[in-house]
Amino acid sequence: MLLSGKEKKIIEYEKQIILSRCNKIAITERDDMRINQELHDGKCPICKVSKKEKPNVIVDRIANVVGTGKITGGFFDVDGYVLIETTAINHCTICGNEWFKFKTKSISETDVLRVCLKYFYDTLISPDKEKTFDWKLEAIKVFDDCSAETIYQLCKKEKKYLHSLTRKELKLSKLRRYYRSMFDTKNKKELEKI
Repeated sequence: MLLSGKEKKIIEYEKQIILSRCNKIAITERDDMRINQELHDGKCPICKVSKKEKPNVIVDRIANVVGTGKITGGFFDVDGYVLIETTAINHCTICGNEWFKFKTKSISETDVLRVCLKYFYDTLISPDKEKTFDWKLEAIKVFDDCSAETIYQLCKKEKKYLHSLTRKELKLSKLRRYYRSMFDTKNKKELEKI
């Protein structure tokens, strides 16, 4: 697909729009994760005392030690290894309870983009089933008002992170059924609804 300079600029502009929308979702997800972390790590599940009530009651500890090892060999020749992993945990100074810290993960705009592409693929493969999942339909709105060529360029850019079936399904010809093309003429047939 050969693009003029003007078309390349339009695609870059639309990519920024899509990534900006994905970034807004990523920020919301990170905020939700931070709130969940504060709730999980800030209150003892046994005695229900919280950091807000008593600031120094829940402390960080490294106490969960997990070890694995393997020893092989004969009577005179022994070979082996031991792996020891320590994990940070929460410790309640009131009741002595210990529980694992809330696990967080990094969520970027490209992570959200990959999920949105997956949801779009899911919706194309089984539309009746997937349309019952409102969050998937809401997520793929990041592509609204953008061209099929822009979405295709993003698919190509993220192809090594997408499932092979997703890559095969999200071809430019398929995308043009649902999104306008930069090369549409005035008498283009109506786009299909997702």
